Amino acid sequence: MGMDLDLYVHDKSIESPDIARSFKDEIIFEWYLKLNDFLLDEEIKVVTPNTYGEITIGEKKPLEKKDNAKILFKLSKILFGKERFNSINDIFNEYLIISEKVEDRERNPENLKQALKKIENHLIKNSTKLPVVHSIYEDRQLKKEVNQLEIGGINVNIEGDLFYLDNYKYLRNKIQLKSYLDDYGKIDDLIEVKPEIQINNKIYYTKTKTKAEQFENEFKKCFSFLDKAIKLKKKILWEFG
Repeated sequence: MGMDLDLYVHDKSIESPDIARSFKDEIIFEWYLKLNDFLLDEEIKVVTPNTYGEITIGEKKPLEKKDNAKILFKLSKILFGKERFNSINDIFNEYLIISEKVEDRERNPENLKQALKKIENHLIKNSTKLPVVHSIYEDRQLKKEVNQLEIGGINVNIEGDLFYLDNYKYLRNKIQLKSYLDDYGKIDDLIEVKPEIQINNKIYYTKTKTKAEQFENEFKKCFSFLDKAIKLKKKILWEFG
C-alpha cells in the first residue's frame, strides 16, 4: 500500500517502533487473514488504524445506493488527473464526521496489545495452513542469504514469499526465480523447496519461516512500546499514512 504504520504517543515521550510495511499490509489489513474469524468487533475496531491525523467518529447522513455512482465518478476523475487528490476528503466529508482531535484518535494500549496478541496467537496456531516464507543461502550454516542471482547474463530475483498470488496453495512449497525490467519474462521458473537445491549448476541451502516467525520481531516491538505506555498510563495513537 506504500504507507507507513505509526505507533506513538502524542507527547513523543516514548520512542516509536519502526514497523515493517509488510506487517501493515499482510497482518493489520488482513491479506490472508480474516480478523472476524477470531477477533471480536471491538477488537477489530481497536486494531484497525485510522489515517494519520484524523478519525471518523460518526456520519452526517447515510450512504445510499445513488451516492455510490456519484462517489465512483469523482474517484475516476481523480485517478485520471481531472481533479486534485485531496478531493477524496471532500467526497467523504459530505457523509462522515471527521475529527482531528488527539483525544478522539487516542486508544487504550492494553486493548491494542490484547488484540495484537490474539492475532499473533492465531498465526502460531495456524502456521501449517497459512503462507510460509522460503529463503536460500550460499552456505550450509544459513548465514549468507541470497536474494538475486545471475543466470545466463540475466539478473534474477529469488522470491520465496508468494502469498499474494492467486494460486498460492500450489506455490506454498516453491521458490520463484523471476527476471524483471529489461529482462522481464525471460526467466520465470519455480523450484520445489528441499533442504538442498540446485540453481545454475550450484548447490544452495534453504530455510523456511512461518508467518508468525517472519513477524515475531514486529509483534515484540509493538508489545514493548505498549508495555511502556501502560506503565506510564499513556494513551497511544495507531495511524497510517
